[in-house]
Amino acid sequence: MFETFNTPCLFVGMQAVLSLYSSGQLTGLMMESGDGVTHAVPIVEGSPQTDAILRVDLAGRDLTEYLMKMINERGYSFTTEDMKEKLCYVALDFAAESSKAASSSDVVQSYKLPDGQVIDLGSERFSCPEALFQPSLLEMDQLSLLGDLYYTYIKASPPLHVINFVSSLL
Repeated sequence: MFETFNTPCLFVGMQAVLSLYSSGQLTGLMMESGDGVTHAVPIVEGSPQTDAILRVDLAGRDLTEYLMKMINERGYSFTTEDMKEKLCYVALDFAAESSKAASSSDVVQSYKLPDGQVIDLGSERFSCPEALFQPSLLEMDQLSLLGDLYYTYIKASPPLHVINFVSSLL
């Protein structure tokens, strides 16, 4: 088969490890969030700690459905995936961002729908991704992603937190 496609070799690697390598690091905690599942992968000196990999059944599709629900409550009805990918963001401080959205229009951005209508998104832009950290917003019985990541971080062997602590001292 390699001769047919004139391909001399094939390399198969774990996405989390390759992503970490691309940042110039060998040790870290990588989070991969796809359409249906999110994985937290601790990597120590380039080796994934497979016994500590965490899977959370909360990902992009759930956020798209949540954004759709928020938009539908405002009286609109259409698909929201493109809107989510272009306008949504994770707030570093959800409470502060919520206060900012309530008192000003700084977070509001417009989105042009396929039929030409324009819809303004405000707090939905950061409330949607917040569901990754507060699954209760989606009425899901899951630990928060931050809690899950902390658990994975502590579970890693050799201890990822010790290695990162030492490297932060250097």
